This record gives sequence, C-alpha cells and structure tokens, in this order.
Amino acid sequence: EGGEGGARLAVVIDPLDGANNADAGVSIGTIFGIYRVEGDMQARSSPTHVLRRGEELVAAGYAMFGVATQMVLSCGQGVDGFTLQPELQRFVLTRPQLRMPHRGRVVSVNLHHAKGWDAAVAKHVTQLTEARTLRYIGTLVADLHRTLLYGGIFLYPGSRKRPHGKLKLLFEAAPMAFLIEQAGGGATDGAERLLSLTPSSLFQCTSACFGSLHDVNAYIRACGGIPPADGPASPRSPREACAASDPSPNLNNPDPSPSANLKIGRAHV
Repeated sequence: EGGEGGARLAVVIDPLDGANNADAGVSIGTIFGIYRVEGDMQARSSPTHVLRRGEELVAAGYAMFGVATQMVLSCGQGVDGFTLQPELQRFVLTRPQLRMPHRGRVVSVNLHHAKGWDAAVAKHVTQLTEARTLRYIGTLVADLHRTLLYGGIFLYPGSRKRPHGKLKLLFEAAPMAFLIEQAGGGATDGAERLLSLTPSSLFQCTSACFGSLHDVNAYIRACGGIPPADGPASPRSPREACAASDPSPNLNNPDPSPSANLKIGRAHV
C-alpha cells in the first residue's frame, strides 16, 4: 500500500518458475504482475482484485536466475532489461527499450505433446520445425527471455490431455503477454489475445502462443482465426513510470546515480 492518498496495489506472482529444472543448473525465475486496486475494491484484500484482464495490469516482469541475475520489467511504456551488479547491490539498466524482431528463426515447443494437438496445429508446428531452428529449455522464463531478445515463437497449445493448456493465465501467461506486447510482439491462445481473457479462478489454465508478431499471426491463421488488423499498440512514450536510467551505465562507478539503478523490495496484496 502507498501512503496517505497513495494507490493500493495487488501483486500476482509465480515465485519459482522452472523449479523442476533447478537441480540441472537450468535458468529459473520469478514472474510477477501488478494491478492497481481502485474504487470499491479499497476495503480489503480479495481475489477480485486480481481476477481481471491482463490489459488492466499496470506493470509486469520477471527475474531470471542463471549465469547472471536479470530482471525484465514493463510499466506500460516499453520493456527494459536490468542486470544485477552484486558489488553495487543494484539492478543496472543493460537493455533499454527492448523491441522484438517482427519475425524470428527459433521455434520453442515441447514436441512430446504433439500427438495430442489439433491436426491443424500439429501440421503448422511441423512446418515450422522443418524450416526453422528448434530450441526448448522447459522453463517458461528462460524460453520467453530468448524469444523476447531474438524473436521467434513459443508455443504451449492445448491437447487432448490438457484441452485448456498448462500455463496459468493469471500469474504466468498474462504477465508474460504484457511484456511481449510491450516489446512489439504478440500473445494469443489461438483465437483471442491473452491480455483480453478474464480468469474465473486463481489457477485457471490457458493454451498460449507468444512471439514475433508475424509468427503469432501465422499461428492464429493455422488455428482458424483471423489475426487483428493492427498489432499491439507501441509504447506511448519513453518510459516515465519505470526507473529512468542512463542507457550506458558506468559499471565501474562505485556510487552511481540513483536514477541509473533499480532497487527491488517486497510487495503483496
């Protein structure tokens, strides 16, 4: 909560995405989304504070723990990437205003589930994997981090075993869709924008496709849908709500300007 007259925020979080891969040394991470609590929701904490469309997020991001500790964050005005500098005890801006390529060369999907997919989806994925490079880590944060940086497509379609997919809409799919769209990409369940979906429960699952806009629109067509005439809106202006930072920080400066760094605290409903 903010101070007197300040906004109240509700946070959704996947505290350790990819935990099953931790013992193998694979990058894992934390995914979060932040909603503003307004109007009659001010009284007390309630699931209704977060059972809302992803379009209503005011910020989203993830931290990824691997060779380096990185954080990718959007406050609705583009996407910025930060890297933890342990000697400074700060996250330093290292990837300002990330933008995804319109089309990528990498496909990220677990082909083990292909036998349970819809025939049209299976055919489309087969065509993709024959023409492009296949890369699949198995940790959502790591796979989407690569997709965000280099473009391409990440898929987790519904199947006979999991007709509604596996990803949790509230605290996995929606925050990641927010980031991807802010970086110029697309995110869909095959028919609708992921950000337009309203979860009916905290653990509702969804099928999902994230990636470069050209590749996501091709997937929508393969599912029998019609891609939107226009892509997701571009960031409105250079970031203002997120910590403004020098895009070329001096990592040797022992006392960098506070505006060039971001400190992270704890948040809760």
